[in-house]
Amino acid sequence: RRAQVVGDVGRIKKAYMEKGYYNAEITYRVNPIDEDFASVDFDITENKVVKVKAVTFSGNDSIKAGELRGILETRKKHWLMSYFTTIGVFKDESLDKDVERLTAYYYSKGFLMVKVDKPTVDFKDDGIYVHFVITEGDRFTIGAIEFKGDLIYPPEELQNKVKILPGQIFNGRTLNDDLVALKGVYSEKGFAYADVSPLTDIKSEENKVNIVFAIHLADKIFIGEIRFTGNTRT
Repeated sequence: RRAQVVGDVGRIKKAYMEKGYYNAEITYRVNPIDEDFASVDFDITENKVVKVKAVTFSGNDSIKAGELRGILETRKKHWLMSYFTTIGVFKDESLDKDVERLTAYYYSKGFLMVKVDKPTVDFKDDGIYVHFVITEGDRFTIGAIEFKGDLIYPPEELQNKVKILPGQIFNGRTLNDDLVALKGVYSEKGFAYADVSPLTDIKSEENKVNIVFAIHLADKIFIGEIRFTGNTRT
């Protein structure tokens, strides 16, 4: 029975931590009723919500800290917005997401070898201090671009449908846009389920990445009979 109560204390503590009450104090009293039953009183002192005081970075030689902070879920308390939102409230589960966000952001800027360590978290009396260590690595440019597979247009024409060009800084977001554009080209010809996959060949010694758009056609879609019902005027 005691183990169950201790477990309940842990679950209550976790619920408070998810709301930012990291300093919540929870105690309990077991009141025996008879040999088989007892009641439990939980005493809770919430204390103040723990706010993020500062988010800092090291190793971000190419991207300013303010730009990086803008993409994070873990943010410093804002004097106005914190009254209406959860901005500034520390949530431990947000840290892993923020590592992924920073990595994806650097990737979109051409830093294909970036490494973002899980941040250190320092709890102090005036708030929480979060620090990210980043190893940017080299910035990559686009090398050769090829189109392979089921081509319904010449490679030169497909090249005109995408925005990435040899010599440009690699941009993951632009690459995703180009995938959508190529799928649109095939969809217009009836291949709505065409698969377009980017195959990347990273040349670390040259700081270049070659890209192959691999295209595979699915069955062509045809529109059969079209019926209208309820149109009494036409």
